[in-house]
Amino acid sequence: MPKDSDIISKASEFVSALFQVRLAEYLVYHTFEHSAMVARTASKIGKKMKLGEEGLEIVTLAGWLHDTGYTEIYRGHEEVSIRIATEFLREEQYPEEKIKLVAGCIRATKIPQQPQNILEEIVADADLSGLGKKSFFRKGELLHAEWKEALGITHTDEEWAQQNLELLTGHRFFTSYAREKYDEQQGENIRATYKILRKLAEKKEELLEHESEDEDLNVNTDWDSIFNSQNEIDPLPLPAYDSLQTSPRNDKKAQMMIMGNIVILVAGILSLFILIDKGLPRIVIMAPIMLLIVISMLTVIFSILSVRPVIPDSKRTSDSPLLMQRSKYLQFSYNLFLYGIPVCVVLFIILFLLRGVI
Repeated sequence: MPKDSDIISKASEFVSALFQVRLAEYLVYHTFEHSAMVARTASKIGKKMKLGEEGLEIVTLAGWLHDTGYTEIYRGHEEVSIRIATEFLREEQYPEEKIKLVAGCIRATKIPQQPQNILEEIVADADLSGLGKKSFFRKGELLHAEWKEALGITHTDEEWAQQNLELLTGHRFFTSYAREKYDEQQGENIRATYKILRKLAEKKEELLEHESEDEDLNVNTDWDSIFNSQNEIDPLPLPAYDSLQTSPRNDKKAQMMIMGNIVILVAGILSLFILIDKGLPRIVIMAPIMLLIVISMLTVIFSILSVRPVIPDSKRTSDSPLLMQRSKYLQFSYNLFLYGIPVCVVLFIILFLLRGVI
């Protein structure tokens, strides 16, 4: 069996040779350089997390081998990468128990990431460490171009920015070192993405004002002017009256929930007067009315919390937890509405059916 230091060198040489021969030219993001970066980052995180030599070897090997499946398939490449890694490591007489650990680390890079132990957490963090780097937007354009060629997926500038925003706000690093290292820049990238979306919205409004309805309203953004300026991709703290939202799409959803439940509240109050006229016992009337009011009020409150303006806190290193909390508020209001309102409707129907009996 080769020495521990030899197996990592052999893995890097194997990946280099494999990619030179079998990796499609249009794969401009998932390259040998990306695999090298993940291997280096996994080793660095592993050292900071106090892994022993054996653990460092496993996460570094997984970093080198985790994208080898792209030489055969794009979607579902993780399982192919595991097969290729297993075959290579067995040829090098690597222990089976360690091969299984490497395979688990490779599987943990599949999105949504679900690592099961510290080794898998380290490799998962290394693979998506770009979310917390200043190169996020530049690397993202490479991925955008790769998707277009490999999958035939195209996005408008607005759609791509919105997808980046959802990825940034929905991800949280697993290891304490990765959070300390990348959270602050991840928050800055979130702010920059909001700024990009605002610019796109302003451009679209200008076109709507100056062009007829029959003209093409496709927005072509000058990405170079946005990303090449350091001031543009590293925005200053938000103004005191600028709100930090979950996303423009969520804002609209929350507004709909607020308006809808206000209408329901009014309808509930009117129903109260109608039912009183029917001579029903007050306790029978008040039960569904109060339930309706409580459900609607809670739905409105949590919808408002999801879009409430926030004065930026200079001491806060990342806005990601706040954004995720707001998404949870909106999700809770939806669940409350989904299950609570039908119950109230059923109770009202029962009251109307019993109005001539009681």
